[in-house]
Amino acid sequence: MIAAADFLAAARAVAREVLEAMFFSEAEPVSCQHLEECVAVRVGFHGGEMAVMISPQLAVAASAAFLAEDSDEVTTEQREMVSRELANILCGAVLSRLHPDQRVALRAPEMAAPDFGSGAAVHQCFATPEGRLAITARLDCA
Repeated sequence: MIAAADFLAAARAVAREVLEAMFFSEAEPVSCQHLEECVAVRVGFHGGEMAVMISPQLAVAASAAFLAEDSDEVTTEQREMVSRELANILCGAVLSRLHPDQRVALRAPEMAAPDFGSGAAVHQCFATPEGRLAITARLDCA
């Protein structure tokens, strides 16, 4: 079983590292200001699931950076693909940090309804120069 505090600490560190290294953006944990509109992705794993909600502006900017495209040329399909990949990377990196000696098995990321943490074990919002990101994790639900 994963402790919520450990998952939250890992999620905070991983979000910063991943956004900076792979998407050329900085992320800072902030108090919750939930997104009215967002791209939402869910990734299941043994022991729970993680949802990532990304503001449209950040989803486009991250897609453009990841694909080396101009932001005006990013399609909806590309934005969703990169958002699924971002959620997959974040979830895998959090679990690998928590269990470095174990194999991490994730279910395929899927587009989902936004989940801002009502009843969740873990919830954290982040601000980036391009927009907002929120991570919610429900533990022991898989």
